[in-house]
Amino acid sequence: EQRTVRGAASAAPLLEMKNISKSFGGSHALDQVSISLQAGQVLALCGANGAGKSTLVKILAGLESADEGEILVDGEKVDISSPRDSAALRLSFVHQELNLVPKFTTLQNMAMGSDAQGSWGVLTTRRVRRQALEVQERLGYRVPLDTRVEDLSLSDRWMVSLGRSLMRSGRVVAMDEPTASFTDEEAQRLYGVIDELKRDGVGILY
Repeated sequence: EQRTVRGAASAAPLLEMKNISKSFGGSHALDQVSISLQAGQVLALCGANGAGKSTLVKILAGLESADEGEILVDGEKVDISSPRDSAALRLSFVHQELNLVPKFTTLQNMAMGSDAQGSWGVLTTRRVRRQALEVQERLGYRVPLDTRVEDLSLSDRWMVSLGRSLMRSGRVVAMDEPTASFTDEEAQRLYGVIDELKRDGVGILY
C-alpha cells in the first residue's frame, strides 16, 4: 500500500532500493527486491514471517550487507556499510528489538547517538531535554523524560525509540512491525503519529 501527499508523486524518489538480494547459507532471504519511497509517503512492506522484511530494513540501516543491488538517496547511489552511514543520510529506524537501555531514562535513551552522548554538562542536558520535548510535541505523545525505560509500557517504549530516531531530523523513518504487540488504541495512536510525520514530508517505511 502506498499513500502520498499531494504533489509528492512528481518529485524524485527520496529513497530507492534496487534489485536487492541477500542469502544466508543456501536460503534466499531477498531475491531482486526493489522499492521506491517519496517524501511524505507511507510505504507498507507486507509479507509473512520470514519473508525478508526485517532483512531489507537492516540492509538499509547498515546492519546487514546486500549480496547484490544498490541503494539511492535523492537519485544518488550511496554506500551504507554501517549504522553511522545511514545516520549521516538522515535515515532513522525503529527496529523490532527496540535496542533501548532498560536502566536508562527516556531522556538518556532518546539522546543515544546524538552529539550530546558522552558530554552531559548542565547546558547540554538542558539543550537535549528541550530538543526531546520538541520531538515529543511533534509526535503529539508525551513520555516522562526522567522515567526509566524498564518502567514504561510497550507502546511508550516504542514512542521513545521513535523519538530517538527523530532527534536528528530523520528524512526517512523505517518501522519494523511496530504494532505487533499493540492494543487497538495504541495502534491508532501510532497511526496518528505517522500521519503527522507524513505531513512534515518524512518518508515512512512501515
